[in-house]
Amino acid sequence: MGNNHDKHGSHDDNHGGGLHGHHLIPIPVYVKTLLALVVLTVLTMWISTVDLGKFNIVGNLGIASLKASLVMAFFMGLKYDNNLNRAFILSSFGALAILVVMSASDLWVRPKPLPVAVKSAKSLVTKENLSKFEAGSPEMLDSGKKLYDMNCAVCHGAGGKGDGAGGVALNPKPRNFSADAGTWTFGNTAKSIYHTLYMGSPGTGMASYKSLLPEDRWALVHYVMSLSSGNKVGKADDKGNADIELELASAGGPPKPSIPIDLAIDRVAQ
Repeated sequence: MGNNHDKHGSHDDNHGGGLHGHHLIPIPVYVKTLLALVVLTVLTMWISTVDLGKFNIVGNLGIASLKASLVMAFFMGLKYDNNLNRAFILSSFGALAILVVMSASDLWVRPKPLPVAVKSAKSLVTKENLSKFEAGSPEMLDSGKKLYDMNCAVCHGAGGKGDGAGGVALNPKPRNFSADAGTWTFGNTAKSIYHTLYMGSPGTGMASYKSLLPEDRWALVHYVMSLSSGNKVGKADDKGNADIELELASAGGPPKPSIPIDLAIDRVAQ
């Protein structure tokens, strides 16, 4: 009797005390949970076709959270588990929420970029300023030297002798600006040099410099002519006194508007 009593007491302790078996969830509960998940899935597909504006993310995350809650509560048995296990599971979601909030806080506090006013070239060629460009000035000559050193010296050489390091492998060799005017492909007049800068020289390493502003191209013209000073003028312009700058500008169109690279990347990402 004592042994039976001890066994019975131990059996009661297992059920009424700290130890107990896994809760058996009725089949109808599983069925209802499954149907609820199917309905929520259909709702997720439908809401993806509706434009809710700023609430798109909130709506989709809300449905996804509800589905996850049903799975954890019934299929994983969290509804029938003890509070300690619930605390462990929920604390992991709390840590995830903290991580997301702290990571996203940079976006929330980042200052919004100011609207960018896209402008075309800072100056357009007109008949009024064309004569000023053609006439040149000490300032344009200084500007032309800087542009030459950055863009041309690598092939044509610092002194314009065609002996730059970048022109060693080129065929034909870069133009020697001190060479006789008769050897210049398009002539050595101001407008001929400008035409070469604008259009390039097909079949050679001379590329087009359409990307430069008109006054910068004219500055280069004046500096190149200073390197070839003393040469007689050869191959007069076919255009005569026509405003070749206006003709070329109208043929190629004005320089295309541009925007900052950071804004361009942001637009592409969006």
